[in-house]
Amino acid sequence: AMEGESPRMFRVRVPSDAQRFGVVAVSLCQLVTKAAIKLKLAERSVGPLRVCLEEDGTEVVDEEYFSVLDRNTCLVILKRNERWTGVGVHAVSHAMVHFERCTRDVLEIFRKDPNGKYRNILKNFLNSIEDCSERESRQDDPKWFEGVDNRFKHKREEMRYRCKTRMRGYLSKELHGFFFQTVSNVKYCSEYRWLRELLRNELKTERFNEDYFDRSAAVVVRLCDNNGQFSCQGAYNKQDCQYQHKINPYANWESRIQFSVWNLDHRIEKSREVLPSLKSALEKSNGRQINWRYFYGLLFTRENLKLVDIVCHDKTCHKLKCKKLKFYVQKCVN
Repeated sequence: AMEGESPRMFRVRVPSDAQRFGVVAVSLCQLVTKAAIKLKLAERSVGPLRVCLEEDGTEVVDEEYFSVLDRNTCLVILKRNERWTGVGVHAVSHAMVHFERCTRDVLEIFRKDPNGKYRNILKNFLNSIEDCSERESRQDDPKWFEGVDNRFKHKREEMRYRCKTRMRGYLSKELHGFFFQTVSNVKYCSEYRWLRELLRNELKTERFNEDYFDRSAAVVVRLCDNNGQFSCQGAYNKQDCQYQHKINPYANWESRIQFSVWNLDHRIEKSREVLPSLKSALEKSNGRQINWRYFYGLLFTRENLKLVDIVCHDKTCHKLKCKKLKFYVQKCVN
C-alpha cells in the first residue's frame, strides 16, 4: 500500500453468488487475503485469486489502482479460470446498437409519412413515459434509483460518480495497462510512474471532472442544461450531431440506463495516438521535461473529449494527430 493509506471498507462477493460481505483493508494484498477467508475460498486449493470491479469488470491489478478506489466499492473475487464482465452495461450496449438501427428505419418511415399518422403514434408513446427530471432525491423518485448504490441519495451524486468512473478508467485501466504492456526499460518505467503520479494528482484535484455530468455545476463546465438534458456533440470529425441526438438521464430510469451507452469520445484517439505519443515523448526526452499538462488535456478534458450517442461514436481510425511541438515544456528565452 502507499504510505499513509488508511483502512477502507469494501464489499466482496464471488461471481456465482450476489451476496456481499464487508472487508476492511489497506492494500490489495490484504483485501485478497481477507476476502478469501470471508468467502471461504481459503479453505480450498483454488490457486491465485483476481479482483474485478463488480460494476464493469475492470481488473484491479496493482496497489496504485487499488489506492484510488472509493470506499464501499463492490469487488468480485475470481478464481483462475473465472471471468466477470460487469453487471449489464455490455448487454445494454448491444441492445442499444439494435435499437438505433430500428430508430433509423423508423425515421425513414416518418419521412414518407405526409399525414403525420406515425409521428402522432410515437408522440403518444413518448408522452406515456413520465418525465421526473424535476425530482432530485431518492425519496422523491425511487424508481430512478433502482440498481443505484444506496450511498447515493441524489441524482447528481450518481451522475458525478458515472463520470468519475470513466475518468478513473482512463487513468488506471488504459494508461497504466498500456505502459505496463509496452514499456520494458527500467529508466522509462521510473519516469512513467513520476508522470502518472502527476496526472493522477491533477485529476484528483479536479475531482475527476465529475462536474461534466452534474446539472447543478457551473454552465461553463457541465455538458448538460439546467434540467439535465445532454445533446450529442457529433462524430469526432463533425462540428455537431447531424441526427440531433438528445437524452436526459435525470428524467427516468429508462433514460439513465440508455445514457450508459453514450460515450466520451477522444477526438485525438487515446489508444492509437495519445498513449503511443506519450510513450514516444518519454523515450525521446533526452533530459527535456514532458509537457504533462498537454497530455492531461488530451486524456481527461473537454479539450479533446466529445460526448456522443453510440451512433455517432466513430470507432474507425481517426485522422487527428498529437502536436509534437507540445510534447515538452518550452524553455523561456530571455
